[in-house]
Amino acid sequence: HYSISLLVGAMGATRLHSFEELTVHAFGQRVGVLVEVAIIAFCFGTVVAYTVAIGDILEPVLAMRSVQRHLGHDVLKQHVLFVLWLVVMLPLSLAESLSAFEASSAFGVLSLLYLVLSVAYHAAADCSRNPQETIQQVELARFGPSGLSSLAILLFAFTC
Repeated sequence: HYSISLLVGAMGATRLHSFEELTVHAFGQRVGVLVEVAIIAFCFGTVVAYTVAIGDILEPVLAMRSVQRHLGHDVLKQHVLFVLWLVVMLPLSLAESLSAFEASSAFGVLSLLYLVLSVAYHAAADCSRNPQETIQQVELARFGPSGLSSLAILLFAFTC
């Protein structure tokens, strides 16, 4: 919160309208270019991460017999991802104002709420069936290679 307040205050004092302009004003052109490259890399990484996450979510859906019967057996995850990218992600990336994100943001919040409620329900159901075994299986921290993959997911969740 404090860093956002500082940015808003600095933008108000300098009458600049973007983070990039503020960086160039405060630190010079070279640092401004570096910040722009970092923002582009971050945005590209976010798009890749979202695409991978959507692909992972789609795998069990595409494996369902009813979906294979309806779409055909030869439909690949890449085909569905391409169509989703073309129909959903591309138009969102071309939006000129924040009002274009109202419906997609509402869908995202509702999806997140559904996810949280589903996880809570399944955890409670599993715990009520066999509480001792469930509690023994929960790990608060895991160190090593598998813990690093969890760190990537955690960082993705906080940055998106």
